[in-house]
Amino acid sequence: MCFVTVRLGFNCVQESQTLISCRSNIEDVGQDGDPLGNDAGMLYGEYLMLDKLLTAQRMLSAESSKPVHDEHLFIVTHQAYELWFKQIIFEVDSVRGLLDVEGLDEGHTMEILKRLNRVVLILKAC
Repeated sequence: MCFVTVRLGFNCVQESQTLISCRSNIEDVGQDGDPLGNDAGMLYGEYLMLDKLLTAQRMLSAESSKPVHDEHLFIVTHQAYELWFKQIIFEVDSVRGLLDVEGLDEGHTMEILKRLNRVVLILKAC
C-alpha cells in the first residue's frame, strides 16, 4: 500500500493498480459553509459513480458480426461532449437564477461573471 499526500490536504491511497481511494484529512465544507457530514470519507470512484460512467458505452457493432474499433472512441467522445453541454446548462441556469429577481443584487456580479466565463472556457475547449 502506497500513501501519497497531494495538495489541498487529500491523502490518496493506492490500493491496487486500478483502485485509488482519496479521503480528505480536512473538513469538507459546502458552498454555504456547512460541513458535509461525511466523517468516514468517500471513495473517489463512489463519489463520481465511476462504475456507472465507465460501463455506459454500448458498442452496437460488437453485437454484430463486424465490430468497428472506432465506435468506442465515437461513443466516449460524444458522451464527454454531452457532459460538457450539461455543465453549460447548469451554469446558465444558475446565472438565470441570480438574475431572476426583482432587484438585482450587485454583490452577485462577480459570481455571474465567473460562471459565464466558465461557459466560455468550456465552449472554447469543445
